[in-house]
Amino acid sequence: RLLPPGVGMGLLVMAGTGLRPSELMAVRPSDLDMPGRTVRIERSLDLDGQIKATKTEEARLVDLSGRLTQSLSGYLTWLDSEAIARGKEQAEWLFVDEKGGVLNERYLRKAFARILRKAELPHFKPYDLRHTYASLLLSEAVPLVYVSQQLGHAKPTTLKCYASRMGSGNRRDDDVLKRGFEKVWHQK
Repeated sequence: RLLPPGVGMGLLVMAGTGLRPSELMAVRPSDLDMPGRTVRIERSLDLDGQIKATKTEEARLVDLSGRLTQSLSGYLTWLDSEAIARGKEQAEWLFVDEKGGVLNERYLRKAFARILRKAELPHFKPYDLRHTYASLLLSEAVPLVYVSQQLGHAKPTTLKCYASRMGSGNRRDDDVLKRGFEKVWHQK
């Protein structure tokens, strides 16, 4: 069974931004700033699909890599055409299920589990993509404060569990995740 585009893009965005699943599901197309390569995170959705504040109750801007921005650009074209086909001017939510409704966390978890099974990978949760994101950035010596801000942590000290993954320099750029993912894929 084919993965719905909204699910695939949602998982890609989670891996490339460290968003919490509840934050991802609450992103609207208008939250994207494609020229600025950012997404504004100002709300989340609970398990019942009700809008609520973010965990820290503060909005933040999360950076998007060049590669992720390109992928989102193509996805937005698809999303707009799907909204028009459903008789709407535009989609309310950025990440939608196959019926055009907002993704819910249970659906996302089931789809992710199917992907892992099909790829014969061990089970882990979509939320673990957040940990992978943080670990890859820190292993490339991206400053702790930056990673903490991207993740929406109230204090950088909350990342102390990642201390063993931290590099020892100050090199970083927007596409640092690309290098990290390439390391992971080429270690087979």
